[in-house]
Amino acid sequence: MFIIFQTAASFVTSQLQPYDKARNAVALAPSPVVRALIDPDGALRDIRDLDSISFSDWFLSKGGTRMSIQRMWDPVAYALGFIDCDNISARCMLTIFSLFATKTEASLLRMLKGSPDVYLSGPIRKYIEDKGGRFHLRWGCRQILYDRSPDGEYLSQDLPRRR
Repeated sequence: MFIIFQTAASFVTSQLQPYDKARNAVALAPSPVVRALIDPDGALRDIRDLDSISFSDWFLSKGGTRMSIQRMWDPVAYALGFIDCDNISARCMLTIFSLFATKTEASLLRMLKGSPDVYLSGPIRKYIEDKGGRFHLRWGCRQILYDRSPDGEYLSQDLPRRR
């Protein structure tokens, strides 16, 4: 994932005009990401307070430009598997960036002990299949079936298993 992030960041920064690059520097200089290099705990406290604001709103309030969001930050967010910067919280984006800035091993993203198929998607798939779910990998999803309990909770439907 870091390689995707790094590739996206280097490509899109070449797409920015010098003015937008300068405004990026101005916006990010006082950010918690820079503070994380000196005071990681303090930076994370600051970042936690940014959950109620979108990354775009935060970035623009610090002097960043809409062009930087469109040409750099949205592609970076998409490369990391997120949604666009108008709809993701500043906390999420800045947490990831501060980890990349402060942890030398963050580029490896060792969130799993091994293969994602064995440690991430494998257990999720097994859980879904144990509950009666099926995977049809060549079909798009046309409908998600569910019921609601009297208190409003979502319940899965008990569907017959096809073999």
